[in-house]
Amino acid sequence: MTPPFASWQDLVTNDNFRRWVLKPDAESSAYWEAYLQQYPNQAETVRQAEQVVRQLAQATAPAYADTAEEQLVWQRIRQELDSKQTTGRVITFRPLRWLSVAAAASVLLALGWWQFRAVSTSNPQAYQPPVDKAATLMQERLNTSQQPLRLRLADGSTVVLQPKSQLTYPTVFSADSRVVFLTGEAFFEVEKRPAQPFLVYAGQTVTRVLGTSFRIKAYGYEPTVQVSVRTGKVSVYARPTTTAVARSDWKGVQLTPNQQAVFVTRTAHLRRELVPAPEPLPLATIPTELVFDERPVNEVLTRLEAIYGLTIDYNKAALANCTITTTFTNESLIKRLSFICQAIGATYTITDGQIRIESSGC
Repeated sequence: MTPPFASWQDLVTNDNFRRWVLKPDAESSAYWEAYLQQYPNQAETVRQAEQVVRQLAQATAPAYADTAEEQLVWQRIRQELDSKQTTGRVITFRPLRWLSVAAAASVLLALGWWQFRAVSTSNPQAYQPPVDKAATLMQERLNTSQQPLRLRLADGSTVVLQPKSQLTYPTVFSADSRVVFLTGEAFFEVEKRPAQPFLVYAGQTVTRVLGTSFRIKAYGYEPTVQVSVRTGKVSVYARPTTTAVARSDWKGVQLTPNQQAVFVTRTAHLRRELVPAPEPLPLATIPTELVFDERPVNEVLTRLEAIYGLTIDYNKAALANCTITTTFTNESLIKRLSFICQAIGATYTITDGQIRIESSGC
């Protein structure tokens, strides 16, 4: 049986499909699940269409004042998707707003166009946007190899792009921010510029940093988006599906080294966790062996905090008389915590990415 949607382009411009991707409910979920069961060979086509719709929503959501503008952008995108000339050309768009332009660019780049320029149309009186009409040039890098691809951005930041991952970014960043779009997985090392925050749009999340190193996993076929921090501090926000929510009211979490944020796409739930295997900070000076001979437990915990960049919550007064003798070599942080707690009759919990030790004292 021939499916009603022959390509991902057909799905992208279908109103019901976009509503399911961006605002799923029981009825739409049931329909598209049944659709995939009936046409299992279209699973990859649906996945590609989902990625494009989400990228468009990421780029355009903050800019729209009303539904009419949104429909206009989708109409223009539909026209471009129907164009027979899809390679090696510069696309002319009436500039709605910067982020609306970026949204259209995301689709054009997904089709293989690598250049984009915003210029006025032959009918500039129809809409006068409050934007600079200078050219905006975006680059797209898709890692089709089997090895990580290292990229250097205009500000000196580096990105290690994993296979089957894609990064879209401007050739020159604006003066007040550095914005990139990620599909897949990448490790970022961002140059510190307090006056020019670095923003990564991935799935339905936005990661904001000033200068740090972190990893993002945002594959369209996976149910979650994950952001884990190696050094510095990172803020991760869940982008609302409606523009009625002010940006200042977006739900977010702040991460420190060895913490991660997990965003569940279907439920739009954002949570903070400890990374599965915490690692010592890159600049931490760690001897081959950590030897403690009848040392206060408070001292041991303080040392672990410095090594892993984590804060361990415990009652210092209660543990003031507790001592421990041990030698740590290559054990994980979790095993070290387990040993310490067993030695002093304490317990520990990990909640919301925080380690807490409970003890009545020694």
